[in-house]
Amino acid sequence: MQTLHILSSIDVDAGGPSRSVPLLCGALAKQGVGIELLTQPSANPVSITQTSLFKQANKTYFELKFTPLACDVVHLQHVWDPYMHIMARRARRVGIPYIITPRGMLEPWIMARHVRRKQLALWLYQRNDINRAACLHATCIAEMEQLRRLGFSNPIAVVPNGIDLSAIPYNPQPKNSRKVVFISRLHPKKGIELLLDAWKTMDTTGWSLEIAGEGSPNYIESLANKIKTEKINAQLVGALYGSEKWDFLASAELMILPTYSENFGMVVAESLAMGVPVITTHDTPWQELETHQCGWWIALSVANIRTALTQAFALTATERQLMGERGRELMLQNYQIDAVAQKMKKLYQWELGNGDKPNFVYLTVNHMKPEKVIQFVSSIDKTSGGTTTFMELLAPPLAEQIALELVTGTSANPATIAGIKTHFVNLNPWRYFWIKATFKKLLRQSNPSLVHINGIWQPQSWWFQQTAQQLNIPVLLSPHGMLEPWILQRHPVRKQLALWLYQRKAIRRAQMLHATAQQELDQFRKLGFTNPAFIVPNGVDLSQIKQKTSWNKVKNILFLSRVHPKKGIDVLIQAIAAINNPHLQITIAGEGETNYIAQLKQLASQLGVGEQFHFVGGVYGAAKWQLYTDADLYVLPTHSENYGIVIAEALYTGLPVITTTGAPWSELNSVKCGWWIELNVENLIKALKVAIELESDKLHEMGLNGRKLIADKYNIKQVAQSMYTNYINFL
Repeated sequence: MQTLHILSSIDVDAGGPSRSVPLLCGALAKQGVGIELLTQPSANPVSITQTSLFKQANKTYFELKFTPLACDVVHLQHVWDPYMHIMARRARRVGIPYIITPRGMLEPWIMARHVRRKQLALWLYQRNDINRAACLHATCIAEMEQLRRLGFSNPIAVVPNGIDLSAIPYNPQPKNSRKVVFISRLHPKKGIELLLDAWKTMDTTGWSLEIAGEGSPNYIESLANKIKTEKINAQLVGALYGSEKWDFLASAELMILPTYSENFGMVVAESLAMGVPVITTHDTPWQELETHQCGWWIALSVANIRTALTQAFALTATERQLMGERGRELMLQNYQIDAVAQKMKKLYQWELGNGDKPNFVYLTVNHMKPEKVIQFVSSIDKTSGGTTTFMELLAPPLAEQIALELVTGTSANPATIAGIKTHFVNLNPWRYFWIKATFKKLLRQSNPSLVHINGIWQPQSWWFQQTAQQLNIPVLLSPHGMLEPWILQRHPVRKQLALWLYQRKAIRRAQMLHATAQQELDQFRKLGFTNPAFIVPNGVDLSQIKQKTSWNKVKNILFLSRVHPKKGIDVLIQAIAAINNPHLQITIAGEGETNYIAQLKQLASQLGVGEQFHFVGGVYGAAKWQLYTDADLYVLPTHSENYGIVIAEALYTGLPVITTTGAPWSELNSVKCGWWIELNVENLIKALKVAIELESDKLHEMGLNGRKLIADKYNIKQVAQSMYTNYINFL
């Protein structure tokens, strides 16, 4: 497969594409893709280290018209420049498919600059070139949405730029330079004046601001005059490349890019790869700065720049370094150039008919951001368990990205979900006809893009799904662990009847299923449900969790969850009795049926450990976090858990955890923050004995391991972003 890449310029002052496109070409060549890169002659081209891997040539406009097209695919890496138009027209004439990557040049801020010139270009050639492209390539969802707003209905591949981490001299050394840097092209769209206006109004004692980059001499002079006349404590340091650039970033504690428009922002990726936290704006696709806690993603204004800088200054050097380390990990996980090149290779193969459509290619305008989602759950009563907690945690951050409403049943003690429009409906099944009419009226008035059903077995969930699908509203279904084997074995006759009457039909008719772990998805397949599905774990709100500050040898053991037969509390009682250690104190916190709690107390008394077990009922808010921090060990000997949010809470608090293979927490063993065991009394005894014998420093180490696991993988903001992305993919 031979591909021809066309780029207007690889001059050092031509911005991000002059670096990102050659980098992509080199990575594609390593994967066996034939590459030729054509660009205009440049007085000061970037240094391309991969020239041994692919052909690169400079062609003038005249030469380009007569260059042979010996390729399978043409990839145009820019718009507006007639250089691109020449090749688009030539590709059409000989029937070679071409892909266009706008590189942010169709973003609103750009479109608002030189409006008449752009309207003329659109009329003369640019709109036609884009409309006739085989595919468009956007580097983020926001850029895809802008392309749709401009009326382009081509298939769109969403693939980020990549970064070669092996070429970046990362050295994770502690630093306290108190230096803020800007490094990018010096251009009005970069918001440098706003940064200077914010900086001059702050107390920046002990901090420095250094601004690096190339730009037009007139613009650089205007910045220098502003710094001088307004007596701003900032310095222009000129253009930096190669080792000078990496040394510059290595010396910084913070990088800021207060841009008006950026389709990607290569310097953001490079800074994060160097372990430097970043401040940038909503006009870049870097919301992950927030979800991965490695920077600040702000609406562009002087006040917001000042606020973000103030918050960064208030952190300790160690805290800023930890943010930088999380940014580095984000780059490792999502932006390695080899993974990006693999996606581009799949795109080319699909265009040539040699592969299936990749899941990052969106075919129609229906793949734009959904305008509204309605979540349905039969109850959000505080006694309803994990599904209520899931809604409480997920809904607020999800509502920051999409209009979100909730439909649920009335109950005696409903949870309050702040900021979410909630429709309470009397779901008494004897009111069937009234309920169906209410559902239909509500869905017609709200007109959601999709409906997300949470939970199964309640017929009301099926009625809501049925009504939505009758109105041609697609449905996503989250069983929330209610198809797990232990659940299916409880009241089996009732469940078989429900499956026969409606539940099997409801699951099969859902356009998409959501699992919280691979274990749950595997169970869907074992039961014969072949619907498309995705995995997004539950998450926790890290900002609400109080953390342990000291660790002791295990004496106080905590169980905190719903008090229910599936939670295995009886197994815990038997294990404690067998250990025969009167110094152990076990707190059982959670609501449950009075008769069942009485049975557990009686069992503990019969086994001689009644005085060691303390049933304290439901505990919420600050009192709950106090229970976590006072405990030395958390135990959840559950028969079945599709996630177990209490496990995540305990780990982030800093508690080592014992749970079972009935919960999807194998990471307790692999990350060394707890014990993941087959559920029986003997195994629980063994795990408890090991935990009890550990010294406090080892428990401390396990607690920190668990805390890092949750911060890296189960932050609710990160989970909400994943859910939102899957909503878009689903549509």
